[in-house]
Amino acid sequence: MLGSFLDFVKEMDVEFCTDVDMSSASYIKAGGRAAVTVTPKDIPEFVSVLNRLRNTELPFKVVGRMTNSMVSSNGFDGIIIKTHKLD
Repeated sequence: MLGSFLDFVKEMDVEFCTDVDMSSASYIKAGGRAAVTVTPKDIPEFVSVLNRLRNTELPFKVVGRMTNSMVSSNGFDGIIIKTHKLD
């Protein structure tokens, strides 16, 4: 399932990273790793990613600039959608 989602974001040319140390993205510099982060560049791309994820059983979370967010030190085996480029 994750492989087909990654194929989708590659095909859509959506910015993404795998096996991400989320402590480097967190304002408080703490937390674990996320399997995937996706950073849509505009609202249509964001909607496309959400629609694709709704048709899967992949866990996902939507975050902004990570100022009030932290990934568990155990990690998150899912997709983090970062919306900070939608401003």
